Amino acid sequence: SEMCIRDRCTSATVLYVGGEVLAYPAHDFKALTLLVRRFFDSKNVALLDGVQSNFIGSQRRVESLVDLFDGRVGTTDPGQGGLRKVDGSDDRYRRIFDDNFKVIRANPRAGLIYTLSSGDFEPLFESYKKCSDNGNSFVIRPLFEGGRKISRISNEAWKDCLIRLFDVWFMCGSIAIDPLFEMTKSRLNAGSKGCAGCNRQSDCAKRSFNIDPDGALYTCLEMADAGIYRIGDCNARSFSMKTWVCLLYTSPSPRDRQKS
Repeated sequence: SEMCIRDRCTSATVLYVGGEVLAYPAHDFKALTLLVRRFFDSKNVALLDGVQSNFIGSQRRVESLVDLFDGRVGTTDPGQGGLRKVDGSDDRYRRIFDDNFKVIRANPRAGLIYTLSSGDFEPLFESYKKCSDNGNSFVIRPLFEGGRKISRISNEAWKDCLIRLFDVWFMCGSIAIDPLFEMTKSRLNAGSKGCAGCNRQSDCAKRSFNIDPDGALYTCLEMADAGIYRIGDCNARSFSMKTWVCLLYTSPSPRDRQKS
């Protein structure tokens, strides 16, 4: 899970992400979710929680997940290349995904992530149109390496993709697209701060942390996937204050980023 906190914590956001939540016993996962909600409620902290799933499961399980989070669910489009399969079949994966994705149609709290791994933008625009028609939010990301050797989209192709999508979305779009939406808000807000890594914020260590299934602590999901800057372990009840302080005070300032 990833949780954003503030100096005086009056609100928090918790996001449950992979592994795959549908692979967990439904009763146990619901009990965990309710336990976390009760904890924040006891501290008088307003909680907004959500979940990410691949939607590969029974429609009943997917519907239960949507109900548990009042529609605050996200999923990842299978995308290009047939990399995701069920019983060796990418077509079967796609059919199950498409059937279950219907559960969240016309739900503004739900969203779709599209991972771009090549310069073939046609499937991307099809997914964007589907989300636009359904009223779902849309996120596009380049395929994340996470320390593994993969075939990734080139910087030029990624730039071309963002420009083309922005031209389609900005004046006529009716849904939020990230990172374009966040980039646009940051551009319009002269006092905004960004991080050299994700263009979102420069106070990540102050505002968020990520808990891996094995209890390892990182500041965000990206650092957890890459296995860098581990700051602690929940199971061992350990925390590296030195690493955390370094992350807290070494983010580049807006002036430094303008110089670069």
